Amino acid sequence: ASFSETYGRNALNNGLPCVECPGLVEALHQRYPGVSGGTVRAPEVEIDFERSVVGCEGMEFGFTPLSPVAQELVAMGGAELMTRTALGAG
Repeated sequence: ASFSETYGRNALNNGLPCVECPGLVEALHQRYPGVSGGTVRAPEVEIDFERSVVGCEGMEFGFTPLSPVAQELVAMGGAELMTRTALGAG
């Protein structure tokens, strides 16, 4: 499972982080064989952005850390709020 750079950037501009975690995808494919379409009622996952890992069913899967710019966009609630704050209009 992946997403385009445009999709990822648009998500960040709206304050939503996207992470690619192939290890988790593979584990879910093994856990739920024969399921296709991308939607599965599965166990909850926890995302630890400080350690850049996704936890699921006692296992951890790494992902590429968010860049400092991406972290700032998420923390500020997206590009619009970040710009308003920078201009003193927020």
